[in-house]
Amino acid sequence: MLRRFFSQSLPYPRAAVSVSIARPLKPTPSSRAQYEYLLVQRKNPPGAGTWSLPGGRINLGESVLDAGKREIEEETGIRSDQLHWLSETAGYNDVMFSQNGEQCSTGKSSSSPDKVEHLQFHYVLTQLVAVLPESALHVTVSPGDDAVDFRWATLQALAAGEVEMVGFDVVQHLTNVEKILKRVFFKA
Repeated sequence: MLRRFFSQSLPYPRAAVSVSIARPLKPTPSSRAQYEYLLVQRKNPPGAGTWSLPGGRINLGESVLDAGKREIEEETGIRSDQLHWLSETAGYNDVMFSQNGEQCSTGKSSSSPDKVEHLQFHYVLTQLVAVLPESALHVTVSPGDDAVDFRWATLQALAAGEVEMVGFDVVQHLTNVEKILKRVFFKA
């Protein structure tokens, strides 16, 4: 009963979390990338079959950080204690999908901007950042829960459109994440 309730459209947004997991790269002459990011291929709507940052809904009574840790373990098999969690968030985003599965940017209809379209999903995502430290680079990723596969991708690969993403503007988001990582780990 409760699962059916949560799978239906709600008259209000759902609180959710996404986690940008950065894995440091060794510098090479052919690439300026310092990090690659863990992506999961979604099993369920919205965006089934596309790639996204791992994450999901926040349960009642669960903190944002605890939800991020739980979602990472459920979707990737990575234990939260294997990651270095940053205390600074990378912001938030509204992610909306119409009943036909198309992503909407505002929830407003272009023909009638004062009326909200019939939305299937509306998530307000808090974006967390975690780094896979060198001591844990051997970690095994095993997709589970809502994830059917995983891959690592650089910001440059995502900006070039090499991966079909779902959700918010992931390229802009990871550009902000890289600024945070530079500020945190490369303080002058």
